Formats: sequence, structure tokens, C-alpha cells
Amino acid sequence: MVLKARTRMAEGASFAQATRELKLWAPTLREWMKKYPPQQSAFQEVAVEVPPPEPQTISLVLPNGLRFEGLDISTAASLAKRFK
Repeated sequence: MVLKARTRMAEGASFAQATRELKLWAPTLREWMKKYPPQQSAFQEVAVEVPPPEPQTISLVLPNGLRFEGLDISTAASLAKRFK
């Protein structure tokens, strides 16, 4: 009965309408609704936020010991050519 009343109220019926349709006394239905709260679903809606990927960087160490860090591949390639 409680589930039927909750369903009717979710559809837009008032508490009084639900009691009349179910032929229940209002205080009885009110007590039953307190005693049997709505069941929570096993599934709950969640929001998943995926952070943007961090840019891939590399370190370049030249034969003369010069070290460059945090470079993208094209910058590393041009530096390697330049200091060859």
C-alpha cells in the first residue's frame, strides 16, 4: 500500500487523493510511510570527471653533458640536430 501511495504521489496525486484511492485513513498511511521509508536504489547517479592528459615530455642529454628537460619530441629533435 505504501509503495502504491508513493507511486501515485510521484505521478502528481496529493497525499489526500492517494488515501482516498487506496481507501485508507490518512493517519494510518502517514504512519506506514514513516515506518517504511522509500527504499534506496542500489545504483546511484555519479559524475565522473576525467582530467585532461598531461602533455608527454622527454629529457635530452647531449654527449657534451648539456641536459634539457620537459621538452616535446619536436623541440628535442631540433635541439639534438642543432648541438650535434
